[in-house]
Amino acid sequence: MDESVRLWQEQFSSSGVPSVEGERIVALGREDNWWGPVGETGPCGPDTEMFYDTGTAPCGTQCRAGCGCGCGKYLEIWNDVFMEFSMQADGSCQRLPRPNVDTGLGMARMLAVLNGVESVYDIDVLKPLIDCLANLSTRDHASIAVSFRIVADHVTSACHIIADGVAPANTERGYVLRRLIRRSLVHARKLGVRERALWRPLFDQLRRLYVDDYPGIDEHADHILQILTGEEEQFGRTIETGLKQFHGLVEADAVKRDRTIDGRAAFELFATYGFPLEMTRELAGERGIGVDEEGFRAEFARHQELSRQGARERFAGGLADKSELAVRYHTTTHLLHAALRQVLGGHVEQRGSHITAERLRFDFSHPRKLEQEEKSRIEALVNWAIERDYSVHCAELSADEAREGGAIGLFKERYGDRVKVYAIGDFKPAPCAMRESLTFSKEICGGPHVERTGDLGRFRIVKEQSASGGVRRVRATLE
Repeated sequence: MDESVRLWQEQFSSSGVPSVEGERIVALGREDNWWGPVGETGPCGPDTEMFYDTGTAPCGTQCRAGCGCGCGKYLEIWNDVFMEFSMQADGSCQRLPRPNVDTGLGMARMLAVLNGVESVYDIDVLKPLIDCLANLSTRDHASIAVSFRIVADHVTSACHIIADGVAPANTERGYVLRRLIRRSLVHARKLGVRERALWRPLFDQLRRLYVDDYPGIDEHADHILQILTGEEEQFGRTIETGLKQFHGLVEADAVKRDRTIDGRAAFELFATYGFPLEMTRELAGERGIGVDEEGFRAEFARHQELSRQGARERFAGGLADKSELAVRYHTTTHLLHAALRQVLGGHVEQRGSHITAERLRFDFSHPRKLEQEEKSRIEALVNWAIERDYSVHCAELSADEAREGGAIGLFKERYGDRVKVYAIGDFKPAPCAMRESLTFSKEICGGPHVERTGDLGRFRIVKEQSASGGVRRVRATLE
């Protein structure tokens, strides 16, 4: 802390700005000037925070930047964290081998300051959305201002995430997206916005705001709206039942006695009825009831471990055996994955597979049922790749090299230093064939595979159906 104060004094001195300690520079203790860790353990360290004085009168003699006062006179716009330590499970701190500075600038807050507005929700990329919601709402605005802000913020984030290729799911990135959409829907109900009246006007406004700076929003407009409306339809089917379950839960004798919803019950609301923890917390909080969040996280961790076990199976190819027919089907899933992405779009990602000697089953992210014309095109593309008798090449690369070379990888957190990349296509006789080739498919995979696609046989889609929310399933055979 002493070093930070000294460096700030030098900066003020060199710029000619008075730097009386205690006024422009305030040295606070660990309670105020320490960041992290995010969980119980991990990187952490002291920080130095930058505030903007809005010019309003102080709320009292103790009102000063960084003291935790919430009167609004001082707005934190920037933070530098000196990542020097790693918090251990016993509460001790060990020095990091490579300390660094993690800097965070609140862009929305900076825009609010530069534009002289009172709130980040008054800046030019959020205020139009809130105005749009105000026109749709049938409720008194002042009493539900937080709901306006939540919907505007969450819908903005959700649209950008979808444009980046993420689909709703119950784990990882997809869970974050689903939580944003569903929390938006819950608060839209508080605003009195009619069913199916939310997305189109709000998205049209957002599209106009970002068309120049984020063209992906415009390019993927139809897909974004399909995801949003699909999630609304799915959530609508479960929320009424889920609300009845919630109301019954809070009337249970145990909850009335302890004034707490236990973690397993909160997780059941999430897993069965799609209630994010935040939604259960908010609904319970309105009734003065707490939620056992630690218990919820324990249940969720168990669910994640089951998901990881399934992911390890998918990463290994989902093969029930290693017979010659199963290997052929496994190579075919790579061709199918590539064809799905070509026909439906880059948002398609593998969500699972199961392969036997008789057929393949392939799950992938997509918000709706496939049209017959789309299935026909996918079949034709796979069979075209088979008829080309492409060679199947394998190279061992670093994860970074694989990504830079365009390989698809779906389980990044499980990659080691080196990965196997299987590429299917026409290859040039060059040392860097994995990069200097025209590929039909290129994926990080554990194998095994056939040597040439001409060995596969004729591909036929037998059935296409829903596997879960935002995930479709194809069953196919080789003839």
